[in-house]
Amino acid sequence: MTFQISTYLTPNLKQRGRGLLRRSAAIVALCTYLLIPTALKFPAQTAQTVAQKALQSVVMLTMDDPQGKRTILGSGFLIREGVVATNLHVVQDSIKGSAKVVGTKDEFEVAGIIADDREHDLALVSVPAISAPSLTIGDSTRLAVGDEVYVVGNPRGLEGTFSQGIVSALREVDSKILIQITAPISPGSSGGPVLNSRGEVVGVAEATVKGGQNLNFAVPASYLAPLLVSIKGVTPLFAVGRRIERPTIPQKTPQPKLQSPGEQSKGSSHFQRCQEFSDAEKFDEAEPECRAAIAEYRAALHLNPNNALAHHNLGLALWSHGDLDGAAKEFGEAVRLNPEDWLALQLLDLWYNAKRDWDGEISELREVLRLHPKSSSAHSLLGVALGNKGDWDGDVTEQRVALRLNPNDVEAHINLGMALGGNGDSDGYVAEEREAVRLNPRNMRAHYNLGLALGGKGDSDGAIAEYREALHLWPDDVAAHCDLGKALGNKGDGEGAVTEFREALRLNPNNDEAHWGLGVGLRVKGDFEGAIAEERKALRLNPDNDDAHYDLGVALELKGDSQGALQEYRTAYELDTKNDAHRQAYERIVKQINQ
Repeated sequence: MTFQISTYLTPNLKQRGRGLLRRSAAIVALCTYLLIPTALKFPAQTAQTVAQKALQSVVMLTMDDPQGKRTILGSGFLIREGVVATNLHVVQDSIKGSAKVVGTKDEFEVAGIIADDREHDLALVSVPAISAPSLTIGDSTRLAVGDEVYVVGNPRGLEGTFSQGIVSALREVDSKILIQITAPISPGSSGGPVLNSRGEVVGVAEATVKGGQNLNFAVPASYLAPLLVSIKGVTPLFAVGRRIERPTIPQKTPQPKLQSPGEQSKGSSHFQRCQEFSDAEKFDEAEPECRAAIAEYRAALHLNPNNALAHHNLGLALWSHGDLDGAAKEFGEAVRLNPEDWLALQLLDLWYNAKRDWDGEISELREVLRLHPKSSSAHSLLGVALGNKGDWDGDVTEQRVALRLNPNDVEAHINLGMALGGNGDSDGYVAEEREAVRLNPRNMRAHYNLGLALGGKGDSDGAIAEYREALHLWPDDVAAHCDLGKALGNKGDGEGAVTEFREALRLNPNNDEAHWGLGVGLRVKGDFEGAIAEERKALRLNPDNDDAHYDLGVALELKGDSQGALQEYRTAYELDTKNDAHRQAYERIVKQINQ
């Protein structure tokens, strides 16, 4: 008697993984300054993990002076698709420049500045062709002296230098708040991210005192939030104006509490406290602050219904207050008034996916594209929504449009590959995922999806290599551990499979796929009782997991329980009538019992 050891990737599993994976970058971006459910909070990480994740998003900026001479090397980091955050002094007084993700070869033109804050020496620059994960913006208002921090930059052109230190003081200089840190900031590191122990950006490296020991300063990351919702058209570099004067840093200054710039603006103090209390799970305190913020923004919209920023902020307040439907309505208005409001667009995408309202999302995205037809990210998201409805041809078409607008869009290559795979073009699937890896070798999702593509073609060795690389870049990814476990199981490495599924369950004990896979691995090792227990756990978490029903049937049959196996095979077949393994097992056990 022979049994299928494991189902490598069923159509149902592929569809489930597709939606989650293709939205992971968006979900990370949402956390930049929106405080959403606490499940998305990031735990403390090792320095190695922080470095591995951050280096995927840090860029080296090379700028040319008015005479065309390359005179400035600086740093920056992706804060959203095609947008790099850095110091204003890095890009100002330059006539052109380029950006490259550290550790990669391709350089991309800096189109210009799309938002700036001269007072705090910050700028957002447009680099349309670049594609890399965005870093998460943390809450710099909660920094305290002694907190561990890391700086990533390119000191004197040495790419991807990672330094560790602590917050040594919070200082006020010329009425501005600066973070003093012990991690070194050398020429070339200006504009790089300062990260906390959770890998969140809490500052932007800015200055060091010449002749001082460990006198390094960063601008609080909280000042980036207003820039994200005030993005304007691209201002060419040569038109930006004269360089700002960098502040003189005194050796001894008072140490006030670090504050968010949002606390200074009308209507934002209630909003700030609403988010802070919600993030701290102090819901009783959050309730009145959220209600006050919502009332203020509604009053502003009564006076001016076409205020896109007010719609945006009202949506954020409603989201923090738990009214996701109301928030989605406001984000829709914000996007229609301002098609460049990327955050509102991503939140709408997240909301529609939570409701599984693909038709609503498609309609919303088509309206966005009517207003902004050259938005590559909107085309790519529309393709994902069409694919979720099973319209693979439409998905492929939209991904190709996105790539015509931005040929180096890694996410669009990943999405196109998955759309081609859904359409049965396994070679195209592999080719697109390889192109994504070529464009950004540090993109975890590109390696992971290439592993899926190779596994679908039966190349278990290639799949295993890609899953391992993905986990090298992002060790805590549950899906990658699960799929590595499946690939190892397909190779007959039951011990390795069990190890990977146990690690997945350590990271997420309620993952039904991990329990299912662990059950398969235990069965391969001959532990039938353990296998049955794990498959039952998987089914308690997800009764519709057809693979778990099938493999529970296998384990029961091996234990001699033919009636129990019959019931599980029948359920598996009813859940997925197109799965030949399920059908054959059911037909075989029926014939065996009736003999």
